[in-house]
Amino acid sequence: MWLPGFSSLVFMISICCTLIAAKDDIHEASDLGLEFFEPERGWMKVTSPDGFFAEVYISAGAGYVAVSGMINGNSVTSYEALLSIWKHEAGNSAAYIREIKYYVDRSADITTLDNAFRKFDYEPEEQDEIPKISIKRDTRLYGHLWHSLRGTSYGSDAIDICVEFEETDGLYIESIDFGRSGRNARWIKFNFAG
Repeated sequence: MWLPGFSSLVFMISICCTLIAAKDDIHEASDLGLEFFEPERGWMKVTSPDGFFAEVYISAGAGYVAVSGMINGNSVTSYEALLSIWKHEAGNSAAYIREIKYYVDRSADITTLDNAFRKFDYEPEEQDEIPKISIKRDTRLYGHLWHSLRGTSYGSDAIDICVEFEETDGLYIESIDFGRSGRNARWIKFNFAG
């Protein structure tokens, strides 16, 4: 037996589910107020009037982005700014990004990386050079480290890149690499597939 308002209820639920599942468009760099400066040794400085700053290196052919420093004035999310920078500089869709490498400078993330290094018998307090360590998606042996690294601020951005935008729909984190190349040069790299 059908209730009088049942079809209206079903319609409203389907509309709500569609709105929840809707994904955003990536704003153009100009819409975000991003200003680009001439690259030095391949690294480009990007700023905005409201306090955003980033140093980025982009290889469009390799689908590679490296970020050596990022300060966010909170007018835009750091991951959307990064995708806008990619689109502006690479000249193609954010769906082509395959690797984003961050040089880690946030203390909570440094602690997480140092704990991960110790799991592989490296002593970050004593070793300036730590070779690349790679953890693949769905690994059982290092599953706890996978979740820990995804929980960093950079991991959170990588997840948001995959799930928040129409253009990156279908991307997922395939593996996470991390290492250290100098006293203050801890890094983490998210490898995407999709």
